[in-house]
Amino acid sequence: MLRIAAALAALAVGATMVWAQNLEVIKQRREVMRAIAKASVVNFKMSKGETPFDLATVQSNLKTMQDQISKFKRLVPGRFQDRW
Repeated sequence: MLRIAAALAALAVGATMVWAQNLEVIKQRREVMRAIAKASVVNFKMSKGETPFDLATVQSNLKTMQDQISKFKRLVPGRFQDRW
C-alpha cells in the first residue's frame, strides 16, 4: 500500500511539473498570436478601404508578422518546419 501511495505521489509531482511547463509555452504562443493579430488588423482595414493606405505602416506590420511567425515556429517544434 505504501508503494502505491509513493508511486501516486511521484506521478502527481511529475504531472504538475509538466503542466507548469506547458502553461508557459501556451502563454508565449498566445502572446505571439496576439501580436500577429494586432499587426494584421490594420492591414486588413486598409485592404477593405476602411482606413487610408500607408505603405510604411503596411511594411512595418508585415515585418512584425514575419518576426512573430518565426517565434511561433520555435514554440511549436516539428509541426510547421516543412510548411513555412
